[in-house]
This record gives sequence, C-alpha cells and structure tokens, in this order.
Amino acid sequence: HALAEVAARKTVELQRTADNLFGLGNQIMSQKRYEEAASVYREGAALNPAKIELMHNLGYCAHLTGDLPGAVSAALVTARLYLDRPPGAPEDVGSSGSGPMYLAGL
Repeated sequence: HALAEVAARKTVELQRTADNLFGLGNQIMSQKRYEEAASVYREGAALNPAKIELMHNLGYCAHLTGDLPGAVSAALVTARLYLDRPPGAPEDVGSSGSGPMYLAGL
C-alpha cells in the first residue's frame, strides 16, 4: 500500500484533479488512515462536487471516524447525485450499486 500511495501522491503532484485525489484518498483509506483520507476526499470534492464515488468515500470515512454530521451530509449529497445520474449510467456506488452503503450503520 505504501508504494501505491507514493505513486498516487506523485500523480497528484503532476495533476491535481478530483480523479487523482480520489485515487490518493483510496490508497490512504486502504491503510485505515480515515481522517487523512477524508481530508483528501474533501479537497477532491471541492474540485468536483459531482463525483459520486468521491462523495461516497468521504461519507464512509466520516462514518468510520465518528463524524456523524459529516457522514450524513456526504450521504445526502451522494444519494442526490446517485438519483440524478443520467439514464444508463453505471450503478457503481457501493459494492451492490445501491447508493451509499454505509447509511445502514448511521
């Protein structure tokens, strides 16, 4: 995980985009550094607040760190983005494609 994080950080240095920050956040989250991952996801969300997967992971990290208001806020944004996606868009949010999966734990 550490080498993948280094590569993701280099990618962000070269091009600071929501997609690249999402990848970096995923590497950090995989190491269970949830507060740091949430910070990276927030930065990505500022660049692209319509990125469903990013908002989902932000909410999940907030949930895991006990930030209930942050988890609920991100879940509401994720749900709205999920419901408003265009017809035929892939259903790839959460492992079952059913929207913010962490909501059951709130």
